[in-house]
Amino acid sequence: MARLDPVKGHAVLIDAFARAVRTLPDARLTVVGRPENVTSAQLLERAARLGVGDRIAFEGHVPDPNDYMRRCHVGVVASLGSEAASRAAVEWMAAGRPLVSTAVGCLPEYVKDGTTGRLVAPDNAESLAAALVETGSDPLLRERWGAAARARYEAAFSSARFLDHFERTLSDALHGVPSR
Repeated sequence: MARLDPVKGHAVLIDAFARAVRTLPDARLTVVGRPENVTSAQLLERAARLGVGDRIAFEGHVPDPNDYMRRCHVGVVASLGSEAASRAAVEWMAAGRPLVSTAVGCLPEYVKDGTTGRLVAPDNAESLAAALVETGSDPLLRERWGAAARARYEAAFSSARFLDHFERTLSDALHGVPSR
């Protein structure tokens, strides 16, 4: 769930997926996002060279990615950098899905490694593949991490939490914050 851009790590994800399917022969990958600096044809060509082109669906831009998220077992954010704020990571958490993510930008603050998902080094197909195999092969782990991700979303990122924080910030700005 990201625009098709080299910084989003789709090429590394495809490389990792090609490794993971050796252990998870029924695995499928769905890529959702509009092309920007990479096309789905370029990524599909890479997947075909690696022998997994028939296991990857490129959906392009979709108006409601939540429908796709609900159908997936695991969310992946494979970014190589530039994640100052990751809406996709929060949306995966809201959907109650574990997240396999690179440890860049804000993502280590969102994903609690071993609790809500797995953090891996960026641009490392081997570690990303290992995390995909770990989550893909254990339904109870996915369920536990997904429930923890949803709970983390409710506690830290839900609309109610955001509005509460916004109201407090606005009140402090209007009434002044007392000195400590």
